[in-house]
Amino acid sequence: MENKNTEPAKRQIVWLDMVRLVAFFLLFCCHAVDPFNASATYGAGGELVDPLSLSWAQRWGAVVRPCVPLFVMITGALLLPVRVSMGTFCRKRIPRVLFPFLLWSVVYYLTPWITGLMGLDKSIVFDLFPWAETDDRSLAVGLTYVARIPYTFNFIACHMWYIYM
Repeated sequence: MENKNTEPAKRQIVWLDMVRLVAFFLLFCCHAVDPFNASATYGAGGELVDPLSLSWAQRWGAVVRPCVPLFVMITGALLLPVRVSMGTFCRKRIPRVLFPFLLWSVVYYLTPWITGLMGLDKSIVFDLFPWAETDDRSLAVGLTYVARIPYTFNFIACHMWYIYM
């Protein structure tokens, strides 16, 4: 006897799994070039980037950029159409996204402060977060970023933009 409160069993969509695999590979490649692009953009840590390396990083980044719309389309294909009530859908999905998002955002924003407590060199901030605008490791700055979570993301956790979208 089937329980009326559960969703129907999901069937495997093989072609969508293949698209997801390609999107994951492209995403890894996309993030692999971030340190080159970030240091050229912000001069992270005062280090200069070899122009030839930067040129290749920009080209490679452009080739693998389709990972973003692929993930958006995959998300839409898997979530829509909604076959349960909107209340049930939101009650099930929001906690699965919101709690990990909040936890990891706080961890990211407080990591520079924690590295300061550990006595690590300031350059570690740019090593860990190539898009960071500053190497400030004060608790006040970290808590300011945490307070802004409901409204916007900071470049320490720049990849969280996907959740805001």
